[in-house]
Amino acid sequence: MEDSRIVEMFLTRQEAAAAAAQEKYASYCLSVARRILGNEQDAE
Repeated sequence: MEDSRIVEMFLTRQEAAAAAAQEKYASYCLSVARRILGNEQDAE
């Protein structure tokens, strides 16, 4: 799903917006957290 669609969903307060954002960005955010924290458990 495109970012603009996810933003639109948030702006219209659709509950599916959070799930869509998580599906698209969860692995990226976890990767960044791992690099910053240096610990898998803390990153999760």
